[in-house]
Amino acid sequence: MRAIRNKGGFTLMELVLVLAVLAILIGLAAPSLSAYYRSGKEMERQKQEELIQKALNQYYAYEGHFPDLDPLSDEPESGDVALPDEKKELLTERLLGITAARIDSDPYNFYYDQTKGTIRLVRKER
Repeated sequence: MRAIRNKGGFTLMELVLVLAVLAILIGLAAPSLSAYYRSGKEMERQKQEELIQKALNQYYAYEGHFPDLDPLSDEPESGDVALPDEKKELLTERLLGITAARIDSDPYNFYYDQTKGTIRLVRKER
């Protein structure tokens, strides 16, 4: 008697070979996709920082001073300290009166120097 072979499917060796090739391709692509994702987030942060800096400069041009976040204090805040959430919201509210652009403040810590009118954004760690 002759053995009847099933010719309609793949052998186990063919499936293992295809899975190995796919694993190698994914292993090569994953680091570059991760770097691409990080560079996109960095570009988004820079864009937001430039937008806020332009709004600060416009505020200064209209008002003659940079936004004051603590009106009860005689001395304007300076230094490189992250703003608490309530002051960050106050700053974005004041800047929204100047610019119609959307300021996305949630994913960032704001470092605002009121005396120089400079802003620096740092992505929050999640």
